[in-house]
Amino acid sequence: MPNAVPSTMAVAGIVMLLLAVPTLAAPAEPLDAARDRALAWLIRGQQADGSWRKLDSVAVQSTALVLDAFARFGVKGVAADRGVSWLANAPADNHDALSRSLGTLGERGLNVSRPLAELMQGADSTAIGWGIYPQYRASSPDTGLVLLAVQRSKVTLPKLAEGLALLVGAQQADGGWGYGPLDKVWAGSGLEAATGSDVLPTAVNVMALSTAKAKHPQPTSLANGINWLSAQQLASGGFGAPNGTVLETALAAQALAAEKGPADGSVQKAQAFLLSKQQADGSWGGDPLLTASALQSWPAKLLLDTDKDGVPDSVEAILNTSSTVAERPASVDNGRAVLGVNVQLGYERYLTRDKPFTDTLPTRGIEQVNRWSLLDGNLPLGLTLDAANGQISGTPTQVGRYPFRYQLSNAAGDVKTVPAVLTVTRGVDRKLLQLILMLED
Repeated sequence: MPNAVPSTMAVAGIVMLLLAVPTLAAPAEPLDAARDRALAWLIRGQQADGSWRKLDSVAVQSTALVLDAFARFGVKGVAADRGVSWLANAPADNHDALSRSLGTLGERGLNVSRPLAELMQGADSTAIGWGIYPQYRASSPDTGLVLLAVQRSKVTLPKLAEGLALLVGAQQADGGWGYGPLDKVWAGSGLEAATGSDVLPTAVNVMALSTAKAKHPQPTSLANGINWLSAQQLASGGFGAPNGTVLETALAAQALAAEKGPADGSVQKAQAFLLSKQQADGSWGGDPLLTASALQSWPAKLLLDTDKDGVPDSVEAILNTSSTVAERPASVDNGRAVLGVNVQLGYERYLTRDKPFTDTLPTRGIEQVNRWSLLDGNLPLGLTLDAANGQISGTPTQVGRYPFRYQLSNAAGDVKTVPAVLTVTRGVDRKLLQLILMLED
């Protein structure tokens, strides 16, 4: 029996948490001014490690979306570089995070072999669909997110057409898509109510089909999806029950703009709604994920950067920095070095919690090493280092990122220190999987 989990249980919970933001309206203002204030807020709010986050559980998604927003308006420089470095090294244990990483890094022409390999290994038994976690039954919007990311990154997916056809086959009679499995086998499980059409999965799947239409056109499905989405717009211009939410409105606006163009009335109404929700500090909800999502619905424009420091002139005016003299960046780590972000790694591996692991730490140029020692940091709980041969072995029991440095030495007195990171991801939640399998029975 194939493993499965409905996105309603795994994704919708996260989405609802993200949507719980203040709804105090800010005065409407031109799109350009709102954009510049939001970009300034994002630059100021970058974490010490280079990421952006309000919730740790969506740090990868938040950072990827901020970098996408930066690219949309030509923001470069230190903030963008640090964000890219963090994202390239960040672990991701679900397909939403992996797809965001794949799309953002791939669109910049960077190496995406790791997120791509993890996504391919995590596909369901058909190899054309994805659930929220590896090996879970294909669901929505997870499959749409992956297919959209694959196209953005311009990597080759042999069964892209089949994956798109899977989306089309799961479309509801009203033209929308809901949260849940794409194969519709959940009838009688008590979970079928979750498959009614909803704004977020419909917007994601419409964007996946729109991006693919040049090579894999699905005109009827795409038109039906756009029509359903358009009909959900509230009088306020927002999308999402009961009074419109920032995330759903931003995604709907992106999907509508992809097909109708940025000048369409429905897109402009959605932008007006988002303007009314922007906070005084320039953010939406004090959340980089929501702020970057809103910016993605703004018209793309490469902003003037006179001093070529990566920060547009109009944003520098808000940051109170000079637009004619390039700012000399402070130490990238501000005195806080982060392995794998601003310190080059000599060894890195990704492990799965509760899965046995064995590997040998490399010698990195030292000959006839006779001792390996842990200099600082910690190995994941459950792992040990054999000082005589450099072998790490054991079964990791706790998810997390574990930076450490190990020291190599030999009889000749040669010594070398190597920075390293082991990252433990959660893998499949076995208890949740067991519950789902029981429901299937």
